[in-house]
Amino acid sequence: MMDRFAALALESSLRAAIVIGAAGIVASLLRRRSAELRHLAWLAALLATLAMPALLVLAPRWTVPVLPAPSSVRSSTSLAVATGPAPDGSLAPIDSGRRQQPSRDPFLIAWLIGCVVLLAREIASRRRLARLCAGSRFSVRLHASLRSVMNELGVSLRVRIRVSPRIPVPLVFGTLRSTMLLPDAAEGWDRACLRRVLLHELAHVRRRDTLWITLAHAVRGLFWFHPLVWVAVIRMRQESEHACDDWVVRSGERPSDYAETLLFVAERAARLRSSMAMLFVTRSGVESRILGLLSPRRDVRALGTAPRIVFAGSAAMVALVLALMQPVAARASAGHAAPEAPTPEATGSGSHAWLARATKSTRVAAAFRDDAGAPVRILEAGVRLVARADGGETGLTGVEMTLENRDPSRRLTGLRVALDLPHTRDRTECAVDIAPGGRGRLVLEPDQWSAVMPEGDASHLLVHITAARFDRGDAWELAEPALAAPEALAGTSEQPAPAPPAAQAASRSLKAPTPRPPHPGPERSFPSGPALPARFRNPADAPVRITAARTPERDATLGPGETLLPEVHLENRSGHRVVAVKLRFKAAPESHSVTVYSTTIEPGATAILWRDFAMQGRAEAMTAQVVGVRFENGEVWGSMDSLIDARDAWVAPLTNEPR
Repeated sequence: MMDRFAALALESSLRAAIVIGAAGIVASLLRRRSAELRHLAWLAALLATLAMPALLVLAPRWTVPVLPAPSSVRSSTSLAVATGPAPDGSLAPIDSGRRQQPSRDPFLIAWLIGCVVLLAREIASRRRLARLCAGSRFSVRLHASLRSVMNELGVSLRVRIRVSPRIPVPLVFGTLRSTMLLPDAAEGWDRACLRRVLLHELAHVRRRDTLWITLAHAVRGLFWFHPLVWVAVIRMRQESEHACDDWVVRSGERPSDYAETLLFVAERAARLRSSMAMLFVTRSGVESRILGLLSPRRDVRALGTAPRIVFAGSAAMVALVLALMQPVAARASAGHAAPEAPTPEATGSGSHAWLARATKSTRVAAAFRDDAGAPVRILEAGVRLVARADGGETGLTGVEMTLENRDPSRRLTGLRVALDLPHTRDRTECAVDIAPGGRGRLVLEPDQWSAVMPEGDASHLLVHITAARFDRGDAWELAEPALAAPEALAGTSEQPAPAPPAAQAASRSLKAPTPRPPHPGPERSFPSGPALPARFRNPADAPVRITAARTPERDATLGPGETLLPEVHLENRSGHRVVAVKLRFKAAPESHSVTVYSTTIEPGATAILWRDFAMQGRAEAMTAQVVGVRFENGEVWGSMDSLIDARDAWVAPLTNEPR
């Protein structure tokens, strides 16, 4: 999968192509207008390109439903876990015998190489100009001519003039303080020719062309792989020369006389190249400049302050809209959908500010158990405890475990971790990488597991391993057809669990979902046999909605009283990319399954999720509901925490009506 940097570069390049293409169209439409206006169009496009990555990262998106309705995209998720670290659980091997190698992105490396090459080119150009300036000398005649021209025009500019025997044509450079460098022969030029040359170079200084060229080269250095950026830089420099030519003509010089001066200097021009300097004339560009000067329809009028502001503001607005606009699929007509009944917020949609405080909270030891025959041993377990997390209740998150792979010949690649509390039974799958006989540390991030509960329940968290997968494809699983309450399990823990509180008279036996064993072969697809439609209900404000759900009617591997999780069709109706969805399934009065799917659903797109996972209940009684959604920017709707008792009622009535 393309990493974030490559994705940002691609999206920035595509949007920059639109901006530069629009600038090209505008410049073409303005070919009869002032060169200053065309120069401003190219400059605005390059500045917008420079700001594009920052806008994409920092600015909010504006969703526009302009794309056709997308087709369903199946997102494959199952209990089988991939080898190596995964975002839902990070593992740092200790003495595993094989060290993790940092990932290297080929695109990032290639981009850095290109940036370094162009940076070296710019540095070499500046050093060459510095050597030319160091070998130059002061000329009294040229200095007096420059001051005379400036006084004549009524301008006051910080510019110095020097003479060098090593250059054939005049040039100007310097971002903060401009330096005008003329060849030795300029001291012998007649007054009229010298005046035209000085007028042109002063125009560059007054227009701050050296600054704009520096910024344009910065854009080219960052987007060196983008051909349109190179085109925009070239066109901007060309229009800069045309704009300075117009300034010379507006200063009282006849176009024909100025054209003769261009030819006179061009005949003496050699192949002097400097990307950081503004050359008076080049052999390749003199023809187009002369033709432009002699055109009777050429517009040489100056661009006033008001038109500049209006044009620059319009260009900035267009660039901002292109950067913020996020095209999404247009929604289907709501005429065929049943009216949505008002429903309350999803359970657990309260404040999650306590998770931000979790990193500063105290880590306490957590009770754990190692089941007989388990190939993985928990050596240590801890959890972050946050007092008064939500509504005065206690929060648990950030479970950490030190693990030992007891198998002497197989590398451990995946685990199913059980997290049991008095009223919830959570099972979560984690990708790990522990060498045979090695140790490692596993951390469950808050988006994979966190819980809010009464203060008295927090001390009864029990952590243990129920399944393991190895690099050869084989697996181990703990048989747990119907788990007892965690207080009954605590008696076999190698690290004794705290004594449970007295059982309430009205308490009932809780049955947890039964995870299916990891398959030694490829991931199993949804069974091809008959399937029953599952009921579902969408809260009114849910950004991700269930549009269909079905449960396999029969499966030969199921035990008595078990059913598989349903296949769920989801639609992302928000303007943000979804990276995780938490679903709750219920098929029996006293049990449920709460499962987090790590997936990617673009704005307006759909996804089909299914996990090969068994739970207590009947297929015909299956109900489904979205209880939490996590977006790429870190925002959460609903809850990604374990806040629901297995016996809790649904947050709203369910229906078989299509949504």
